[in-house]
Amino acid sequence: EALETASARLAGRRALVWVDCGRKELGQRVVDAITTLDPRRVALQSSNPHALAREIVRWSGLGYSLATLRRYGIDPHTPIVEAVAILHAANQDPPTMRAPRRRAVR
Repeated sequence: EALETASARLAGRRALVWVDCGRKELGQRVVDAITTLDPRRVALQSSNPHALAREIVRWSGLGYSLATLRRYGIDPHTPIVEAVAILHAANQDPPTMRAPRRRAVR
């Protein structure tokens, strides 16, 4: 739902999209909404390595290649580990528009 409102603001800017996959895979509706933004990079975060591996395979079929894969131990006294995969698009053309200005929130 948030992607639908942001897509008009981010059109032509090729932003980095960070997605928390959670413990399941992303739905096809979410993947379609992200690909309409035409991002240069997609970051996938998940605590389930099997779901993350399936997402990497799905995105590689869409023309993205795995650039980095790292794991992070969030809670040191638990076995929970988060993994982050950075995927690069095959088309690395620069964006046609500048990134939107950040607003300071006070």
